[in-house]
Amino acid sequence: MIDPKPAVNPLYLSEEALFQGIDLLFFAYRDFEREVDELLESRGLGRAHYRAMHVIGRFPGGPVSDALSLLKIRKQSLGRVLTTLTEHALVEQRRGTRAGRQKLLY
Repeated sequence: MIDPKPAVNPLYLSEEALFQGIDLLFFAYRDFEREVDELLESRGLGRAHYRAMHVIGRFPGGPVSDALSLLKIRKQSLGRVLTTLTEHALVEQRRGTRAGRQKLLY
């Protein structure tokens, strides 16, 4: 059983206290993922779409190159995701002013 009480001194956590913290993070993330996955699935989307929307939402107007760098994926993979998100009207791509081929994501 996981004990949610904090350790007395967080600077000197026991190994067991560290493992309890890891367990709490694991189960919280698992439950969070489940709800997000269900919502995405109901709209025909997956985690790749969610990650892209997160990055674009945090950095609106950023170039595709920045999204590629943050997501650590290839241009082809992001292109497929952006096509779907654009079709669902969740993401908008605009031409950048700096370079004719640059695309900015909103």
